[in-house]
Amino acid sequence: MRRILKRFDLILSVSHSIPYEMGDQWINTLKVLDPNTSYEHIKNIAKTNISKPHMNYDAIFFARLIPKKGVLDLSLIWKKVLEKGVNAKLAVAGKFYNKSVEIFFFKLIKSLSLTNYIDYLGFLPHETLSSLLKSCKVMIYPSYLDAIPMAVMESLFNNLPVVAYNIPAIKFNYGALDAVIKVSPGNINDMANRIVELLKGNLELDYSKLKIFLKKFSSWRDVIKSEDRIIKLFFSKCL
Repeated sequence: MRRILKRFDLILSVSHSIPYEMGDQWINTLKVLDPNTSYEHIKNIAKTNISKPHMNYDAIFFARLIPKKGVLDLSLIWKKVLEKGVNAKLAVAGKFYNKSVEIFFFKLIKSLSLTNYIDYLGFLPHETLSSLLKSCKVMIYPSYLDAIPMAVMESLFNNLPVVAYNIPAIKFNYGALDAVIKVSPGNINDMANRIVELLKGNLELDYSKLKIFLKKFSSWRDVIKSEDRIIKLFFSKCL
């Protein structure tokens, strides 16, 4: 892939984490959109009248259900949460892309006696998911690989705090936000501790920066303008 990318003089990136992870030699070629995404489609859904689902959960995880997104960390994290004296339920939403991963996921739940504490809801339409986010207390996101996780953006739009592994995609895109609590990748115990603090109401978060942050990402039109600026600047230097 890098061999192919070297043929280009300009590469547009959707996240500052990408040039960081690729290395300094790509600084002049990779240009990051700013803003680089939008929650406008989520905002439009929020304007509709959505009936609340008859589901009560304390926390939620939603993503592509693959190991690199942390789906196999969920049971281990939630077992720690319960061991810390919190009787809480976790909702898992999304689609499995590998049958063996799906089988192992449910085996883990059963072997750790979590059948009554973790529910797999399948792939949910945005309307149902949006309503569910409003009723939860925390979104957990133990992902090991990402560019700019929209699951985090969607949770923040619904004023739902997030506990996530502090991978570059989280650090570069959400690092300044108190509402996104970061823990070292793979540190299951630390993630469980932060979740418990939120569920017990023992962790005070500063949401003052969140409104400013969300305003920046409110329109896809601004993303298009960002792309247009970068391309025009590139060609102006070529002339």
